[in-house]
Amino acid sequence: MISHKYDAALTQCPLCLSPEIKHLLRDCRDNDIFECISCQFQFMNPLYSDAYLTDYYSRYVEDDPENLKRWEEPLAYGHDFYLQLIERYTRPPGSLFDVGSGSGHLL
Repeated sequence: MISHKYDAALTQCPLCLSPEIKHLLRDCRDNDIFECISCQFQFMNPLYSDAYLTDYYSRYVEDDPENLKRWEEPLAYGHDFYLQLIERYTRPPGSLFDVGSGSGHLL
């Protein structure tokens, strides 16, 4: 069992280090989301602890090959759709940085 789910609350923006941060909203998992007044970066605060994330991701991958097989076609369709939207509304050349890629299917 994880001793603590969260680290200590942040008192400054993790991106620009400004101390001017404000509570913005609470997400669907009951986590507080803050926004930096200086750079408008939005972030969870407090962050999950490394121990919690290690435990969570150690059980994250689906081990059932049949279940994974059932999702291959819908995932591929969805990813193609989103990539086509990106291609339509951006100019080449460009790069795509996929943050929070989950299982890595999109990459």
